[in-house]
Amino acid sequence: MVTEPWTLRAEAADHAGRVWDRWQEVVSRHLAPDDGSVFFYRHLAAGGTRDSYETSREAAEYRAQPAVRAWVDVAPVLARPDIADHSSFGWDPVGIGQRSREEYVATYEFSLLPLRNVLTLSGWWYEPGDAPLHGACHAPLECVHEPDFGMEHVGVQSYLIAVPAETLLVNVHCHV
Repeated sequence: MVTEPWTLRAEAADHAGRVWDRWQEVVSRHLAPDDGSVFFYRHLAAGGTRDSYETSREAAEYRAQPAVRAWVDVAPVLARPDIADHSSFGWDPVGIGQRSREEYVATYEFSLLPLRNVLTLSGWWYEPGDAPLHGACHAPLECVHEPDFGMEHVGVQSYLIAVPAETLLVNVHCHV
């Protein structure tokens, strides 16, 4: 059975909304926690490195904040293996509440849709992790054209959903 993109989008948006709401409930019962970056930069200022942060005193202090500790109990109930990067579960749940509910939902509403390479009708090639490339150009650095949208997953998925209904979408599986 094939699930339609708009169904997956709605499901992911609904889930993101529930995550945001639950974070608001958790944080309302505790002092507002400091963002993980506060502790990370404190660690660097004390002579630590990026690699040593996870086992540092500063990382332990971040995790010891009451709201963050409480989230550790809530997060597994909300976790979804099909949304691996969703909801800041792995590193900084404070980021959930740093945006409005609408902004948070917009960030994750496409998270159930697969990453894909896309060639747009106007000749742009979008590939996850690379800068967009116009069909008339040889490399992103020499391209003088303005892309249709950013290279982020949300931009690509928004494009695919917005193409006219009569547009033929072709999914090519290729390994070179």
